[in-house]
Amino acid sequence: MMPMGFGLMMLATAGFLGPRPTQTAMLSSATTSAGAQGEIAPAATATAAASATTLHLSFDVGEHSYLKLADIEHSANYFSVGVDDEAGDELAGEVQRAAMKLPAHGALQLVRVDAIPSAAVAPVAAEDLPRVLGSWLHRQVRVDESCDARVTGFAVVAQAYAPDLAYEQDSGRLSDDEVARLLFDELGHRVLAATLDGCSGGYAYALPADGGTLETAPVAARPLEDAALAQQARTALSDSAPGRDAQRRWQEAGFEGAWMDQAELAVQVFEHPLSGARWASVHALADVECGGLELNLLGMYEWTRDGAIIVHLERALDDIATPEYFVDSDGDGSFEMLAPSLWGADWLLLDARGERLDSLRIPFHACQC
Repeated sequence: MMPMGFGLMMLATAGFLGPRPTQTAMLSSATTSAGAQGEIAPAATATAAASATTLHLSFDVGEHSYLKLADIEHSANYFSVGVDDEAGDELAGEVQRAAMKLPAHGALQLVRVDAIPSAAVAPVAAEDLPRVLGSWLHRQVRVDESCDARVTGFAVVAQAYAPDLAYEQDSGRLSDDEVARLLFDELGHRVLAATLDGCSGGYAYALPADGGTLETAPVAARPLEDAALAQQARTALSDSAPGRDAQRRWQEAGFEGAWMDQAELAVQVFEHPLSGARWASVHALADVECGGLELNLLGMYEWTRDGAIIVHLERALDDIATPEYFVDSDGDGSFEMLAPSLWGADWLLLDARGERLDSLRIPFHACQC
């Protein structure tokens, strides 16, 4: 999955961050704060929107592209389905959740990435799915605002990062069928996915079945180069309550100087293509050593027409890396974010508060250090 093309302003890099495997929101101005952690001036806060989106995660496995429809949980043997009871269009509606049994599927196919067994894929017939899912067949979708594709079928896809499986195969201990079954039943996280006839990206959404246009189409943020706004956003996160707490933890761990000056810092400045509102995302990460101190903060800021800064999000994160996409999915002027996980290869869809709306989990069965 490739990022949308934001230019990252790398303001400071300490050089001690370890590598991770490569897999491949927020709101308009208001008057109260929700979901953000930290001390925020009352005149410069924003109210978080409800957690709802029409976006679906898009991903590639081998030579094929997919759109995630639902998770399939191993323990309960069910998956969650997106349904919109009010609009009557289940394909483009807000995400609700319903538990259903795993559908019948065909034979497993093992997929390798860089010679490492990485996924087991099993085809699923449309007639073996509930109507709300089977009706995706032949539906046109838009991927990353730039590429249109059609749904050609369905599959259960189980992905995992498990390099030791390659060794087991090379040593002759496991056959392809056995590795595929391990990925599908134990090691991988299974999703029900729509198979696309092309287009690679990070997210997708359904286009109207009648060939018309969406009343409110998702729009991606437009990157900007503005060093002054980048510096304002960096300072705001550093001076926030989470930023000050990170500095305290940094000093208590015996380190000198300002932690943010020695962290990996990514500042992205962008604007809403319809409203022209200017935004910035600041992601700061200091991971000194494996199992040691880890500081991981995200800030999201917007500027009013008169230059006042609005705080949408200032919080410490867990397993979330620098966001790669910012998309207004419903025309409310705010942005959802798509970001990779920090350790591992997950792909995360986050709301205005940094909470997860959806995720493409790829279990990591290897040493993270």
